[in-house]
Amino acid sequence: MSVLVFGATGKCGREVVTQLHEKGVDTHAFVRDTQKVTKLLPSGVTLHTGDMSDADSVQAAMAASGARRVFLSTGNGPQQSAHECAAIRAAEKSGVEYVVKLSTVKAAVPLGPHLEIEEALFSSSLAATALRPAWFYQNLLAPSMAVGVGYDPARIVTDKKFPSFFADSPMSMIDTRDVGAVAAALLAQDDIAPHNGKCYDLTGPELLTMRGVAAGLSSVLGVSIECDPQDATEALGSLSMPPAAQKSLTTFFTTLGSDCRELSDEVQRISGRKPVTIADFLEGHRHVFGK
Repeated sequence: MSVLVFGATGKCGREVVTQLHEKGVDTHAFVRDTQKVTKLLPSGVTLHTGDMSDADSVQAAMAASGARRVFLSTGNGPQQSAHECAAIRAAEKSGVEYVVKLSTVKAAVPLGPHLEIEEALFSSSLAATALRPAWFYQNLLAPSMAVGVGYDPARIVTDKKFPSFFADSPMSMIDTRDVGAVAAALLAQDDIAPHNGKCYDLTGPELLTMRGVAAGLSSVLGVSIECDPQDATEALGSLSMPPAAQKSLTTFFTTLGSDCRELSDEVQRISGRKPVTIADFLEGHRHVFGK
């Protein structure tokens, strides 16, 4: 059985590729440039060059890989729905049997493209599962608006603080390695029937605020770190971006901060492994924060 992974170099996609390969699955990755991904993906993974905007290259990768299962993920953007829906149609034409789509928590609001793609997938002839993780721990590892405007992990020890939209908002977070473990387990299973048509909310083991993350950083780094609360509307309004993008991001961050307060056991139930804790994640990445 072969599996073709779209979004193979993304935060979750590379974990799916790695963990499928470790399971001995014939793993194929759809990439833009084979030269740039050699250090990101395991050797032995078959690479197919193309672009999601090029339907012919997507179809060619499906055919060349002989894939019967597909992991579907692309970056958020104006063409996301068009690209992923085109990939779904190509999968139907190519004899693919099962698709696992990386979606997002609360797919209906405000990230409409994910909802559109889920609807197209579940109304197709393909067996399918949607994974809906919330906020990734890995967002902490690089300057990221997903934490707050002006967030930079390299400055945390020096500044002894960092800004965040989620200072006091408990929300579900997860390690991308756990998302990869769930996707790989699903794609490698012989019996996919129990998972067909299902949407799985994926979370870590605890609800976290960013003040809680700051406390975890303080413990790991041996320095008192604080989190400065940041209002998403005001902070994003200070940036130069199209009004539609600003509105979408503000709504998304507000949704994360107010309506993502449930935990699930899907990671352990499906993958057989306990989800990574924030304490273990921070300890394993202390070098990123200056220690």
